Amino acid sequence: VAYVPSGLFASVMVVGYRTMLSESLKGAALAFGQIGLDADRRVGPLLEKLGGVRAHAQIHQHFGGDGDFFEHTGRRLTHQDVDAFLPRSMPLCVQHLHTGLKRDHKLKYHGRLQYQLYLKGMGLTMEENILFFQREFTKIMTANEFKKKYSYNIRHLYGKEGHCKSKSPYDCRRIILNPSPHSSKQHHGCPYHHCNEEHLSELLAATKLSSSDREEILQLKKNQRHNMACLKHFELMHPDAKRRVDVGLLMEVGSHPNAWTAASLAYHHNEGTEMGEIL
Repeated sequence: VAYVPSGLFASVMVVGYRTMLSESLKGAALAFGQIGLDADRRVGPLLEKLGGVRAHAQIHQHFGGDGDFFEHTGRRLTHQDVDAFLPRSMPLCVQHLHTGLKRDHKLKYHGRLQYQLYLKGMGLTMEENILFFQREFTKIMTANEFKKKYSYNIRHLYGKEGHCKSKSPYDCRRIILNPSPHSSKQHHGCPYHHCNEEHLSELLAATKLSSSDREEILQLKKNQRHNMACLKHFELMHPDAKRRVDVGLLMEVGSHPNAWTAASLAYHHNEGTEMGEIL
């Protein structure tokens, strides 16, 4: 049993509904293979139109664990790729973490947890995750200090320490219900929920959105439609996404940060931009 403040109830319910809906679509997609060409003539065309959820079924399984969204490049994501390639495909909550890390060369506990699990979900191995954070943290501390204070926690997330249970990336519901940031040194949480309007507008401006586009997202925040504000940001940053990205994958945007990134990567891949061309 969990206590949910009245101000969060709508957001939690919407994210929960979207999660259940995506799970149902996943089950439907898995059933398509059994139906095949033997489907009733009245049903077959409909199933073909819904075929986009197949991609969702294939990629959804990664949201609860370790993903690998760069298979088409022939190699795994590395710690160098996080800076070189991922930022354009990060949702606002992760961009906020990434910018804070680059500015302060450190993240507080909840920020580290949220960002490290996100990178784990995108396919970054434990060793690469440690290297990524060590590279930044050792700009203000020694490698030995980092090893003693921070590397254990990363190994714990991958199930290599403690109870040896691998942790899953946070979905939007978990992020919203986590403790709110209380200082400018804390960058975790959901910007659409935890940031005030002025701060959110500044974060959106950094993504090159126009003032009218920012105002549209701010209005969704005022109405406590946090997941819709996140989805609107995706749509504005990825014009014509509904035509370029499978509908099943788009269903997850606004309910999971890794889904936001996965849909963005699919968008840019279909646009013809390959990872290797950027690096």
